[in-house]
Amino acid sequence: SDESLAVLALSETLVAYVARRLGPRPWDYVSERAQFLSKELGISYSETLSLFRRHLCLLTQDTNRLQRVLSLLREGQVPQDAILRDLWVFRHNENLMESRLKRAQKVGLLPMRPWMLRCPEETFEAHLRRWEARADALWPHTDTVTYLAERLNCSRGHIRFLTQKNPRLLTIN
Repeated sequence: SDESLAVLALSETLVAYVARRLGPRPWDYVSERAQFLSKELGISYSETLSLFRRHLCLLTQDTNRLQRVLSLLREGQVPQDAILRDLWVFRHNENLMESRLKRAQKVGLLPMRPWMLRCPEETFEAHLRRWEARADALWPHTDTVTYLAERLNCSRGHIRFLTQKNPRLLTIN
């Protein structure tokens, strides 16, 4: 079956590790975990099975821990495609992720990206400072398009047209 292939495709050492973590018939557990993650991550069952080969922690971690991390990611409005590109976020400290999420929400830094939850503290702090400086520069406007439309005395539609040609216009430093 596909479930047993997902486990048996691993190296002998990893198969032994999975068997120690999940029991002598780990493929019985693989199906349940793959269905759960397939639903949560919005990908097909077969794609989920292939993730197990590259990110074994998705298979061996406690389901409750995976649910808590997914809950934090949803609370931070992290897009599903960003989660799929950075699955290492599941290996990081939940308490640190929760703390960073609260700090980001406090300054309005949403949606978040997985790297923000797992990067070095100084990187996160620098990003928060840049975000706050950007918000101060835009105030009382909530977004760059509205700010530019008012400053250039033109419509938001015209600004969107200009930014399609030159996306760097939306970068405020």
